[in-house]
Formats: sequence, C-alpha cells, structure tokens
Amino acid sequence: KCGKDVGGLETAEFQLELLYGECTDEEEREALLRLVDENEAVLKEMQDMTDAYFSFDIEGINNISLRSVESGEMTVEEFAEMITDRNHNWVEAMPAIMAAKPTLFVVGAGHLPGNEGVLALLKQQGYKVKAVK
Repeated sequence: KCGKDVGGLETAEFQLELLYGECTDEEEREALLRLVDENEAVLKEMQDMTDAYFSFDIEGINNISLRSVESGEMTVEEFAEMITDRNHNWVEAMPAIMAAKPTLFVVGAGHLPGNEGVLALLKQQGYKVKAVK
C-alpha cells in the first residue's frame, strides 16, 4: 500500500512443510484438538509471550520458548529445526538483503533470545542491535 517491497526469509510452503510435512492427518487432527482442549493454557502462553516481548524481557521470552521442550511437547531436535536452524539460515541471508536497501525484518519473538537467537547471531557478525520502542 505504501509502495514498499515485501519479501520473506522463507516461503509459506517451507513453513507449512516444517509444521506439518511429516505429520499424518491423524496427528494434525490431534494437534488441532489439543489447541481447542487446552485453549486457556494456549491463550495464557500467548499473553505471557506478548507481555515479555513488550517488556523487553529477552530472558522471559527464552523461558517461555523453552517450555515446549521442557514439557515434552517438542524434542530438542524439533526445537532446533523450528527455531535454531532457521535463525542461522536467516542471519546468513540478512547481510545481502540489508546491503541492497534499508530493511525491516520481522520474526517471531521466540527467535530473538539465546546464544543462537537472531539478536546474538547478528551481534556476532558485528551488527549493532537495539530495541525499537
């Protein structure tokens, strides 16, 4: 609408494959039913993440992100595939994108914290990272 280019660090197809590629129809159904059954807990976690994000509480974001591994909902390998591996891929692609023109990158809050979070990986490459208020 404002004449700005919009792009992505990965495609929607990639994301869908990552989320559901190896799931059977039954596993997808069970996951959706779990969201409905655990609606209050899901909403609370989303609110906790939102509160941590707007409070610039990077450690809190990290703790919330790791809950899925601690609860057994996600394995360490799945977490790496869902978060860590993607962070590394994105940070590898970002310099060329930024060199072409001023760029705003928008990623989920769970990708920000940790030694292998987007913020730390960019800092390791020498970028100055600061919160936008």
